[in-house]
Amino acid sequence: MNKLFILFKLFFISLGLNLITGTISFIILIKSDFNKEKFIYQNTSSIVVATGGSNRILRGVQLIEEDLKRKMLITGVGKGISKIDIASAINANKVQTEILECCVDLDLSATNTQGNAHEAGIWLKKNNFTSSFLVTANYHMPRLILEFSRLNPKINLNIIPVKPDKDPINNIYLPSNFLLISKEFLKFILTKTKVILI
Repeated sequence: MNKLFILFKLFFISLGLNLITGTISFIILIKSDFNKEKFIYQNTSSIVVATGGSNRILRGVQLIEEDLKRKMLITGVGKGISKIDIASAINANKVQTEILECCVDLDLSATNTQGNAHEAGIWLKKNNFTSSFLVTANYHMPRLILEFSRLNPKINLNIIPVKPDKDPINNIYLPSNFLLISKEFLKFILTKTKVILI
């Protein structure tokens, strides 16, 4: 009985250490690989924004301001949300409001990261896009890339990570932020496992 208890104890200690080590590695991954915008595909004219924060949408609109030929999809907006609501949420000026009206499509059905990638793939194929800017929060980007690449392997990506107003990475010492990043790390691992098994 004592040996079994010791084995369980060692297992949980090992699991805890692996989770902590994995979470720290995940933070380093975000800070090193996803903190600089690298526009590899210069002629990209489509933008996919995984909604969840006003900064993400605003960054997408700014990409259109840089090149008015670009089109954008905001995924997972939620039923009942209009472009007027979005303009208000991002404090859009007149030009940005006009961009939302003319150049942005809304996906109302996606409810998770896999849904974001799925609906984006449908939109990109429908509009004959072969590359896209991918915009989401810095901590969400690794998982979105996994899902997007799995469902849309032929789409070339320009990665655009966005820092939330209260960036959990910069304030990781706060318990709520560490918990958020730990949860995102576990979701990332589950997604990666699914991709490998498929």
